[in-house]
Amino acid sequence: MTWSTLIGIRTRLGTKQARRTSVHLVLLIALSAGVAGCMDSDPPKWWKEPNGNSITDSEGLTAATTDQLCTAEEKTPPNDSLRLHFIDVGQGDAIWVQSPTGENVLIDAGDGGYYGRNNGGKIVSAFLSAHGFAQGAVFDAVAVTHAHSDHYGGLPTIFAHYGVAKFIDPGLETDGLSYGDTLETAHAMVRPDSYFRPAINDPGGLTTLKGGSVDLFGPAVGAWLLSAENNMRLGDDNNAKVNNTSLVFKLAYKGRSILLMGDAHAELENELIQRFVTNTSEPNLDANLIKVGHHGSTTSSTGRFLDAIFRNTPAVDRYAVIQSGRTSFGGTQLPEASTIFVLQDAVGQSHLFSTEAGDDKKAEEDAASDDDILAVVKSDGTFYVCYE
Repeated sequence: MTWSTLIGIRTRLGTKQARRTSVHLVLLIALSAGVAGCMDSDPPKWWKEPNGNSITDSEGLTAATTDQLCTAEEKTPPNDSLRLHFIDVGQGDAIWVQSPTGENVLIDAGDGGYYGRNNGGKIVSAFLSAHGFAQGAVFDAVAVTHAHSDHYGGLPTIFAHYGVAKFIDPGLETDGLSYGDTLETAHAMVRPDSYFRPAINDPGGLTTLKGGSVDLFGPAVGAWLLSAENNMRLGDDNNAKVNNTSLVFKLAYKGRSILLMGDAHAELENELIQRFVTNTSEPNLDANLIKVGHHGSTTSSTGRFLDAIFRNTPAVDRYAVIQSGRTSFGGTQLPEASTIFVLQDAVGQSHLFSTEAGDDKKAEEDAASDDDILAVVKSDGTFYVCYE
């Protein structure tokens, strides 16, 4: 059994064991392996769950517990609800936001279908069509959180089949040809005054300051752009620095709040804490749901950040969503076990959702589209998250 299978089991067992013990055990394993990023893909043979059960290669993986699956009624919420679809594109992010007043916003679109990755654009397009957003329809806005292909790679397919009224990106200059082509296409599709690059800019930005309110999701939804960077100033290496340019949105509707973190790392999380956590009015960091940064990597979702965003949220109202494939980068499996345990500790096992649920040892092309996640806030404030 791989680390990823362990992650899936821990996410979905639905048991009530103390998760802090799990975190300590995983940290001990990481230390024994030398460096967490160079861990073997399989845990030591002596690894046991807190309940004493050994993890063996013969154990199966259930994608979700019954109470995590959407009922027929939950799949079709009223139109005056705020709906977020976390589309399973395999490795990558793709979020379709439907507002209570009819706006449609796409944040990221998965990868481009090269080098063994899925074509996120085709997956997103099929999902949209199945949910009544037909080809030829117009997005009120399309946002790219940052210049990594598992977030923007699917956009050429989206641009070929849908209209776009507004385009938003952090504004980081990049030499990547594929992203440059994507930007050129987006620039040609929208009016000059609707091309917000960089997203935070004075004049001509979506907002002029971090934490500024933004009009993307309609008049009924409070929305703030908490962060966006057009320079690589945060992080220890280029990859981290690009991730930390991410657009970070906060949405609020009927007393419920959602954080969309892009691929933000701990450095950016710490800046958000310093800037917003003590605010007594919006924007602050209070949240019911977090789409966690960087696919469940240990670079992100620190205990300090989770404590900050959930400090005023009852445990029963806390949720977390991971968008990731069962992907190994340099020996590190995403999502990472220690991050899973920290998230479980913050929100509870049944309130942690992931687009890699049940993927186990599936090939990349077989792992997409089977774990789409729906988050809904109704007009009466009722809030739920489930697998579609």
